[in-house]
Amino acid sequence: MTKKAYFQKAGVTPKKENYWRDLRNDVGNFIAYAQLKRACRSIPQVAAYRPVVIGLVITERKDIERYDQAARRLAYGYSHSYGRQREASVTTISLELEKKRSAPGLAEAVESRRSFVLVTDRQSFPKEFEAIADLVAEVGWPDARLVEEAVRACTGIRLKPADAASAAAGPLIDLAGAFRQGRTVSQSMSILAKLREPKSSKATESADERLSLDDLPGMGAAEEWGRQLAADLVDWREGRISWDDVDRGVLLSGPPGTGKTTFARALAKTCGVPVILGSLARWQSMGHMGDLLKAMRKAFDEARQAAPSILFVDELDSFGDRERIESTSTNAQYCREVINGFLECLDGAAGREGVVVVGATNYPGVIDAGILRPGRLDRHVEIPLPDLSARTAILKLHLRAPLEVSQLERIAARTSGWSGARLEQLAREARRKARKERRAVAEEDLVYALPRTVKLSDDLRYRMAVHEAGHAVVDRVPPRGVAGGHGRRAFRHC
Repeated sequence: MTKKAYFQKAGVTPKKENYWRDLRNDVGNFIAYAQLKRACRSIPQVAAYRPVVIGLVITERKDIERYDQAARRLAYGYSHSYGRQREASVTTISLELEKKRSAPGLAEAVESRRSFVLVTDRQSFPKEFEAIADLVAEVGWPDARLVEEAVRACTGIRLKPADAASAAAGPLIDLAGAFRQGRTVSQSMSILAKLREPKSSKATESADERLSLDDLPGMGAAEEWGRQLAADLVDWREGRISWDDVDRGVLLSGPPGTGKTTFARALAKTCGVPVILGSLARWQSMGHMGDLLKAMRKAFDEARQAAPSILFVDELDSFGDRERIESTSTNAQYCREVINGFLECLDGAAGREGVVVVGATNYPGVIDAGILRPGRLDRHVEIPLPDLSARTAILKLHLRAPLEVSQLERIAARTSGWSGARLEQLAREARRKARKERRAVAEEDLVYALPRTVKLSDDLRYRMAVHEAGHAVVDRVPPRGVAGGHGRRAFRHC
């Protein structure tokens, strides 16, 4: 039966102009439809309205509903505008749409002549589906040329190539809100820039969002890893690499005060993604185990909905290690269930494409091996105490005063073994002293804020020298069993 005969039998007159007018009312919908058409170009059954099974992986979760509507246009054809559904079905499996409607199962979906199945994570496809599908394709962000043509078709606005490239790097929902008829190019681009400004998470209202990795000295290998992650996320957004090629988890460890939490916020700033903060203590504060697990899953759900995003889990050692939990302990089963719940969130059925989990701890040796296995938090990066150069840069960062580098180096030389947090406290106390005296910060303010020095008497210095010399003597005594030597302790009053 031809398309014309079908419509005549159905009592519907196909009006292409109405179909396309509806599509051109929204730039985002137009682009979504064009992308799906392009993705299915190699399958002639799609355009010919013949039986076909198509699987589509949507990279941008925020636009899943737009792609769902676009797939319905492809599946139903022009009759979609009139509510007449031909023998076709569209199934969308995603966290975002699960809350709005209950999607039919895959078995029901492929029973139709024309089946389109959309997912936000390729792992959501059963192996059987990929075997019977005529096409399984990934749909990433649109290219600049498509955005340029879509904006002109829907609004009459002619974008420059640079503006089109900038507009293409983001979700369609932003494009639909920014580019509307009656607006100029400058108005639309200004609105788009405001829509894409990083939004503060509820958990980061006290964070200093101005810091990026460029502003954090002394991070060592963590900085190198963070810059590589930022580059990988750009490539992933543009479809050059798959999510399997991105580091999805990392464990940050180091002494207290070395800036692990600050690093997570700066990493999010550098990557241009939101950061969601969590910890076992935060989730436990919600109530009993059921409330704890709900809060934990909610944090992961929030991160998935904001993807690409960073989920920062502080004090990761709080979960403990299942191998070290005594089986006779009254809370052993509780601890195991909490750890298992966390592992399920890390790689559960819902997936976490677009979510990078960053864990932090001062005690990496007590973390459960299951959390650190490949595919979870499999990379371990240590943040060391800052060296002289890093301590100088940290003082400059927190002091916010026009002091010479040589002045800062003199102070930094007296802070060997200090953490970044302790150096920040030193700078804060120096600023407070200068502010109290209503003047700019000077080097003497930093000297004043340093710990008080104590002048040692000659007698005390001699006692200390004898004590330290004793350590050297004991170190030189051959161990028992090698040369027969040994030492013993003898106490006497000096």
